Amino acid sequence: MSESDEAKTFEERARFEDLLEFPTEFTFRVVAAASPQVARDSTECLERLTGMSVSILSTNPSRTGKWSVYRVQATVASADQIRTAYDELAKVSGVRMVL
Repeated sequence: MSESDEAKTFEERARFEDLLEFPTEFTFRVVAAASPQVARDSTECLERLTGMSVSILSTNPSRTGKWSVYRVQATVASADQIRTAYDELAKVSGVRMVL
């Protein structure tokens, strides 16, 4: 990682952590295949990371029904936990992206 990349990462981390007080409720939007299994796997992933119960706030299917957007809310303890959650959710089978 170059010095400019390290500086950018530090600046992003500082800004992100300045915006939120932890612990906090954080909503992840998971764009994934329209499948109950993907929704379960996503919530289980967040529950493992946070050690707390996670809830799906809403599910919005695409017009074709192939994809869904799941709004998942979890209590997070730090900005690093949010970053880790984004990375781990992206690894869940069927997940297209995490917003």
